[in-house]
Amino acid sequence: MPRPDAGLPDAASADAVPIAASQCASGTEDFAGTTIDWGCWDDTFTHAGTITQADALFLKPSGATTFTTAELATSYAFTGDFDVSVSYALGSDWAGAISSTDNEHLDVALEAFADSTDHIVVARSKASGGVEQVFGYSFGPQPGSQFVAQPYAGTTGKLRLTRIGTALKLRVDTGSGWTDVTTYNFTDEPTHIILGAESVGIARGFTATFDDFTVSGATDFVPYADKPYQPRADLNLGSVPTDYLATRVWGDKWKTTDPLDALAENDLNWARVGVTTLSSSLLASTPRDQWPSLGWHDEFWSSREFAEAILDDAVARGMHLELFPFLSSTAAHAGTQNAPPEWAGLSVDDTATAIEDYTFAVATYYANRGLDIEIYDIGNEIDTGIVNFRPGERIAIPPGTDENCDVHWMRDNVWTIEAKLLSAAIAGVRRANPAAKIVLHTTGHFGICLGIEGPAFFDAMVDLNVDFDFAGLSFYPGLLPLRGGWGMGPALQRAQALIDHVAKLGKKTIVCETAYPHAPADPTLWSEVPGYPFTPSGQAAWMSAMLRFASNDSNIVGFRYFYPEHYVGFAADDTSGPTGLFETESEPEPAMLLVPNP
Repeated sequence: MPRPDAGLPDAASADAVPIAASQCASGTEDFAGTTIDWGCWDDTFTHAGTITQADALFLKPSGATTFTTAELATSYAFTGDFDVSVSYALGSDWAGAISSTDNEHLDVALEAFADSTDHIVVARSKASGGVEQVFGYSFGPQPGSQFVAQPYAGTTGKLRLTRIGTALKLRVDTGSGWTDVTTYNFTDEPTHIILGAESVGIARGFTATFDDFTVSGATDFVPYADKPYQPRADLNLGSVPTDYLATRVWGDKWKTTDPLDALAENDLNWARVGVTTLSSSLLASTPRDQWPSLGWHDEFWSSREFAEAILDDAVARGMHLELFPFLSSTAAHAGTQNAPPEWAGLSVDDTATAIEDYTFAVATYYANRGLDIEIYDIGNEIDTGIVNFRPGERIAIPPGTDENCDVHWMRDNVWTIEAKLLSAAIAGVRRANPAAKIVLHTTGHFGICLGIEGPAFFDAMVDLNVDFDFAGLSFYPGLLPLRGGWGMGPALQRAQALIDHVAKLGKKTIVCETAYPHAPADPTLWSEVPGYPFTPSGQAAWMSAMLRFASNDSNIVGFRYFYPEHYVGFAADDTSGPTGLFETESEPEPAMLLVPNP
């Protein structure tokens, strides 16, 4: 099933969806028009609120519960000194006192957010007992008062934050020019700015209008530039084939054709293969051509022998090999990182010893079978810990700690342990295969807590002297929580920012997982990216955009498509069916035929 010489099929030959560059992070944003530029903004912190734009920005917490917010944060971060201000106006629904003496309040805020231990707000507020004021508040530890307030009952005004070094000055303009509220000690780390309207402790909605958002200061914003695909010898393309083997040997799929043939013929010539800590004695003691007689056992999936069969299939087609040990007896991923039973309850030191022994053994096993595995990914989506040394599992979370937003706590309590375990795993691999390259594969956290955890994880791994070669990312524009509604350009821009950050640490990046549906998909998992419908041509346009992105960023050296062998009807309750690269076992989707010439 090679790429046809006559050109692409009609379904893949439509004009590429244009990806417009965002322009933000300098001067004044007056929110002209009705379309929010999601290359500049992020609504992750909004809870039961609405955000609209119509020549101004309208934030409306709904009041449906006793905590509702509408918050819009900059997608970029200020990297040094900055000065930001915004004007606000309160709607008529602000009127009316809060008579309760409990801690209830409505706030219109301008916030500097580095992480959940370093964020500061200046706000216009209405509080319990009829108190109307402007205030400054530091959520981090401060010498002196964390809360400073001045009476103010007006319905319009301006808020301002100015950072010089680690000093953050809070100012307000209530109609007579800027006046100081206070100055707090802050951080000099990269900082996002948030515009917010919040109802706290009270089920009450209101409307806040923001305008004239004015900024100065250096940021990490680089607009994404869409360019034609550039063939690069150092950009290796591949996929993550897995389940075809189980269905071919023990089921009724992929009996007469092999998906790896089509993948290799269309230049997806790297096979990234997962392996659990299990070795199946049944598979090991049975010739491969007799495996069907064993019947299916759950222990087979991605066991050492199962993975070996996929690696052998890949070698037979001239593919390069990449292996990712799950470090678990089952699949491990962003939500699940369970230690195998034999490691459960071991101390950190003993776990490190067990992991090093295991990775040495598995790398030796494959090397002794003549398999040249060039890249090892240590674990799979590992940025919140591995083998149960994770928040809420073997590592207790203090009350009030948000592990997604508190990167300092993650570094001190999770990543220091993880660095020791990863270093042990890498040492085992390198003892058996000194030439192997090492990947640390994360989710990237593009759509969670402004993406601050992604760069912080790699910072920590470098600082803690973990010996790795490449950053690995799961990057799925359209897969929640990276909202499809933000658009393809903003999604690529967010990934570009993380990849640029990693490059400054001296590391290149491999996109270890990505995919997009060619047919209607589970709406609890997927949302359509505007311009890229869940159709064969929509998937092809998505693939074209992703390959253009990868080929034009010299810091990206690998691209892997997840579960390419799946198709609609491949298996019951198969959420990956619509995202595969096949229509049928004899008909690739147009997206595959685009590789590598979108």
